[in-house]
Amino acid sequence: MKTTALCLSMLSGLAIASVQPKTYVIPTGQFNGTTEADSIIGLSAFDGPHIAVNNGSAYQWWYFDTVSHNADALLVAQFYPGWFPESSAVLLQILWPNGTLFPFTPIPLETFS
Repeated sequence: MKTTALCLSMLSGLAIASVQPKTYVIPTGQFNGTTEADSIIGLSAFDGPHIAVNNGSAYQWWYFDTVSHNADALLVAQFYPGWFPESSAVLLQILWPNGTLFPFTPIPLETFS
């Protein structure tokens, strides 16, 4: 049993290590023209297509949420690269285990660098 668990652990580590990171640079504001999106989503993407630039009909937004094991706390982070006024910030919401709510608040991107 221990050998099986060790082998599975090693294989999953190899699978994760074989996925190369990909950097997306998204210019701010809207682009006047057509844009391209990833049409094939594999291991290198999180969960959906990525748009190269924002134009009048296409933009992207990122949303991440986590919930504690017993569901008494949560964290939500979202951002809209290069589109809305909040594009230069991450919107962050936190619900602490004691019930205190940190409402959606823009956190400037400079804070994270």
